[in-house]
Amino acid sequence: MDFVFASTNKVLGDTTTIFGETVTTVDMSFVEEVLEVFDMGYYVVTGKTPQEEGWIPRILLGDEYEAVVDACCGGDPGIKRALG
Repeated sequence: MDFVFASTNKVLGDTTTIFGETVTTVDMSFVEEVLEVFDMGYYVVTGKTPQEEGWIPRILLGDEYEAVVDACCGGDPGIKRALG
């Protein structure tokens, strides 16, 4: 069983020139930290890890999340709005 969150933010590394200066954005992802917080909170509330309960926590981009909702829940718009 999967438990998924949707993320609409996507941080991409890119190089841009602004006023003659080169600015480089850095890829940043906090997926591991978010999953760790989720795991700890789940444990505090239930006394078990999500994995012990048969859950696989994942974070997906919005379109990936909607595809999961389409596949498992018939595209229910209420679930799509909940983003998790």
